[in-house]
Amino acid sequence: MTRPASHSGQSLIQLDPGRVEHALRRLTMSRTEFADRLDGTVSRNTVIRAFAGHPIRIRTARDLAKALRVASLEELLPEDDSTAADQPEYCGEWEVTSQLSGWITEANGLQYRICRLQHRFIADRPGRGKEYDLQNPVTRERERIEHYLCRHAAVSEKLRGDPHFAETLNTFPAADRQSWWVVDRLIEGTTLQARLQSGPLARPELAHVMKGVLDSLEALHRAGIVFRELAPRRVLLAQADDRVLLTDFELARLLDSQHSVSTSWPDGPYRAPELASGPADFRVDIYSWARLLLEAATGSLPPPGGDQDALLMAGLPKTVWRVAADCLSPFPQDRPPSVARVRRALSRWR
Repeated sequence: MTRPASHSGQSLIQLDPGRVEHALRRLTMSRTEFADRLDGTVSRNTVIRAFAGHPIRIRTARDLAKALRVASLEELLPEDDSTAADQPEYCGEWEVTSQLSGWITEANGLQYRICRLQHRFIADRPGRGKEYDLQNPVTRERERIEHYLCRHAAVSEKLRGDPHFAETLNTFPAADRQSWWVVDRLIEGTTLQARLQSGPLARPELAHVMKGVLDSLEALHRAGIVFRELAPRRVLLAQADDRVLLTDFELARLLDSQHSVSTSWPDGPYRAPELASGPADFRVDIYSWARLLLEAATGSLPPPGGDQDALLMAGLPKTVWRVAADCLSPFPQDRPPSVARVRRALSRWR
């Protein structure tokens, strides 16, 4: 087994050239095109050396793994090499024990990954960490993101003790200030996205989950927070007590449509149409909730403009169908004015 080299106190690692080439083929890119795409995040010379199997810093290897869109760095290592596992990854007082996702790119270009963490000094304190990449945003946008993440702990206090959200334990910059961590208390469970891979929800489960999402949105709105980017991967179904929680609500501010890490903001499958033209109110979340309901009930999302036809085929109770139809209006003024109004209309749904 190849052991990591050491240079100036930095641990080094070697990638498997064959596995790197395989990842490049999946992206249909040449090495030159890939290096250009990195836009200075990793130098061209470093890319050439890494792809030739020369030792590189572990942090650089992780950056390349993210850019190659592989789930974890281990996919790029030689089969008989566990060097990455030999090198613990620390973030502040936490240790990264596993990755719960690959790098996720939001509609505005912001990238983050989700990891399982363990506190380094307190036994039996696991965490769910989100690492936000701050290398790509321009300086002004980066400063805005850092400013909000600094304030996120204070904003989280408004929701402390609310059963619809995991408690935020910490928020801090990485040692190299190239990323920022938000650490929540770990709640074992599965996301709605993962659950829907097994098919649509049956009626009792559908009512429980979708009313639970409404309860969470109402709590968020009471705190003055518009989610904007409600999606199945941000709905957590708790394993222990069947709670329905919302995660990653700090993205509500980070994904404000007035600010973009990239030069374009493509449409999201759950996002209200008015967000394309600027700020919006709580009714954007009502629209997203109804889109989520459609997918949970049918197992798929209809194409743009096909919401009402899909509703007719969803087999929902008449009251639920009428409420959802109003929520899916492309015009905010035609939707219910609040989540509370939607909840009251669906109070008998079981």
